[in-house]
Amino acid sequence: MPFDQDVWEEFEVKARTSFPKRYTHFDRPFDVEKGLIKLKNLLKDPSGKGIARHPFFPFLKIFIKTPRYRYQDELSSYGLDTKERPISFAAHFDALIFTYFDLMLKRKYQQYIRGKGFSECVLAYRDDLDGKCNIQFAKEIFDQISEKCKTGGAYTAIGFDIKGYFDTIPHAELKRHWQTVLETPKMDENTFAVFKALTTYSYAAANSLKKHFNFDKIERGKSLLDIMPYTLTGGRQVHEKFGYLRRMNLVACNNSFLENSAQDHPLGIGQIPRGIPQGSAISSTLSNVYLLEFDKHMHNLCSTMQSVYRRYCDDILIICKTKDVDYLRDRLCQQLDYHGLKIQKDKTEVIDFRKTYKKVVAFDGSENAVKGKRKKLQYLGFEFDGERVYIRPGSLSRYFRKMKAGIRNTVLKAYGKRSDTTKILTKDLLAKYAHTGRNNFISYAYRAASESYGSGINIKEGFNSPAIKRQLSRHFTILQSELNKENEQRYALKLKEALWRQASNKTVKMVAKRKLI
Repeated sequence: MPFDQDVWEEFEVKARTSFPKRYTHFDRPFDVEKGLIKLKNLLKDPSGKGIARHPFFPFLKIFIKTPRYRYQDELSSYGLDTKERPISFAAHFDALIFTYFDLMLKRKYQQYIRGKGFSECVLAYRDDLDGKCNIQFAKEIFDQISEKCKTGGAYTAIGFDIKGYFDTIPHAELKRHWQTVLETPKMDENTFAVFKALTTYSYAAANSLKKHFNFDKIERGKSLLDIMPYTLTGGRQVHEKFGYLRRMNLVACNNSFLENSAQDHPLGIGQIPRGIPQGSAISSTLSNVYLLEFDKHMHNLCSTMQSVYRRYCDDILIICKTKDVDYLRDRLCQQLDYHGLKIQKDKTEVIDFRKTYKKVVAFDGSENAVKGKRKKLQYLGFEFDGERVYIRPGSLSRYFRKMKAGIRNTVLKAYGKRSDTTKILTKDLLAKYAHTGRNNFISYAYRAASESYGSGINIKEGFNSPAIKRQLSRHFTILQSELNKENEQRYALKLKEALWRQASNKTVKMVAKRKLI
């Protein structure tokens, strides 16, 4: 992609607010102004190979475990499970490069899908949706279900989840779709270098490095390479230290392949290289770019059948007439297979909506469901039973867990050994966990519950949901109760420790006095 001055000016503003990020990596955090000058020089290099000559560092991989409160079909109730997600961080300057190319590609992608007429079906990782968020996306779907059912007929919502999406994207097809968006038959060398950095990438597990080198606290401004002892790695140079990491199997390469034996499959046969790191600045846009043809096909198919198709990253939703469920499900699975992807069958949801008397009711429409069993549609953090909208229980459960942990940590700091006061920073707690905070989960939930929110030309619709308001009604009482409980416990402990120290000092003095006698 040639250097674009308009995109660069937009990128500069974004970079100054986002960088530098003070995480530990193989390179040091950089001064943002110096980083911008360096990147601009690489992009405007007369040879057109500035980025192509840049050596990208391995990604640093961590695993994030998220407790989730989910509906368990086999138990017919909600239960707690844990989702583990691998996140790969790029080195600081590499991240700056990826951010610029992400902005360039996103502009081209959004322009492309608008021109092809299926812009409305892709909801994630976009900045051209007029400030809309999950509240408006979910409201549109719930309203459409209500309207369709009230005019007569049986309708069904089918929710799909693509299995291991980022890890299964075939490289050759990703490259082809990337070129389609750029409207070029061949990538320039700089873009191709970024493509290679995201496909033939290497990575190191953060925990493995920490255990191997016995890292504890890393001095501010230092990189991982800075603190690796040269006496152990066999040299001070970067290539010597990475040579040691590879010999110790602390750096690995992405060797993920799709095994395909179908002779007539468009992806070919044999081992097909696949997978991109989840967590880089450009990965989210690439996840949209790869499904370019899939989105277009499903949008056109659903439109001809008076159905609705929506995709939010790897989550897909179709609203259709109940009689069309099997056909559309089969076509969707065929198309995913065509693109080297699979659905996660245990996460597929089928919810039937029927008009009964004067209201619409949601039923479990899965194959083995008990007839007449009620079940809400879950979509983008909300639940819909045909009439009422709720916050998903898992989201509320996660909020309360975080709130309690946040209160506990704040109180611990106030009563810690290094603390010279017992003052609790309640202002910070309220900003994070109360409705008085501006950009926290609970204020977002209250916006969803309202009829509308915002001001001036930025007014957005909410659900106008009394059900959500009831769900949130006790949040402040719970917050105050937890704060009082933790405060009393820590105060009692602090008092006990003080009395114990006082008693110990008296004992020491008495012993010393006896020795003198």
